[in-house]
Amino acid sequence: MAQVLTTNQSQYIFDANNQALTLKHSGKFSCVYIGMDVESKQQVVVKMLTPEYVSHTQSLQVHLKEASYALLHPRLQKTIDYFVDDDTHYLIKEYIPGQTLRQSMAQKQQPAYYYKIIVDVLEVLNSLHRHQIFHCDIKPENILMGNQVYVLDLGLAFNRDVDTHCQSNFALGYAAPELMLQQPSFINAGTDVFALAMCLYHCLTGSNPFFHQHPVYAMQLQLNLPLPPHKKINKNLLAVLHKATYRQSFGRPPHQLTAAAINEVLQINNQKRYQSVEEFTAALLPCF
Repeated sequence: MAQVLTTNQSQYIFDANNQALTLKHSGKFSCVYIGMDVESKQQVVVKMLTPEYVSHTQSLQVHLKEASYALLHPRLQKTIDYFVDDDTHYLIKEYIPGQTLRQSMAQKQQPAYYYKIIVDVLEVLNSLHRHQIFHCDIKPENILMGNQVYVLDLGLAFNRDVDTHCQSNFALGYAAPELMLQQPSFINAGTDVFALAMCLYHCLTGSNPFFHQHPVYAMQLQLNLPLPPHKKINKNLLAVLHKATYRQSFGRPPHQLTAAAINEVLQINNQKRYQSVEEFTAALLPCF
């Protein structure tokens, strides 16, 4: 049965039981559907937030910030409206037809195709970084190819001028160590570059070397090991990706280390990585 959400701005209708209009069903933090603005007849994205997500955030404040950040570049997905029904929170976003980078990876495109996507994403990220805002959730699901390349979901974005804490959610397989360990003082442009480099490696090789059925084990791999060589990545590109995702081994699980020891490793990581999207973009160019 279709549901209708009525806000001060408009009415939105969606059907959570229609699989053809379901973008994500039963996610850990949200369920996502294609709906319609009843007044304009335009399609929208209805993101229904789970109680677990809402309990982890000051939901309205987070999404007001997300809506304002999306105005910084035309290829950031816009937030249209926000609705609360009892304990259920809904976020209404613009609908952009296309496919995600995750979906595209299954089609095994040529390297130049993925290179162009990465460069387009870097341009969008640069507009955020100039305002000291870092996306902090770059992963294949949050990159969309429509008539242009779009960046989705600023819900975990970190604003250095405002925020003092980063959220506990992170993209396993793509996130930099400072996000995994919730160390906001080390979040910078290199944090997003790290995740985007991991996306590029995954696109080119067809695999993420840090995926594992046991999340704790996957985290230890991701925190400590460099990207392995692969026959589909030439040595020059591998060197660029190594620098973008540089991580010094902690030697032991971080919970066994002092805060000072953790900070020392994270500081080295930051110093060894690319310091801006422009620097990473310039390093990638000769590799393609």
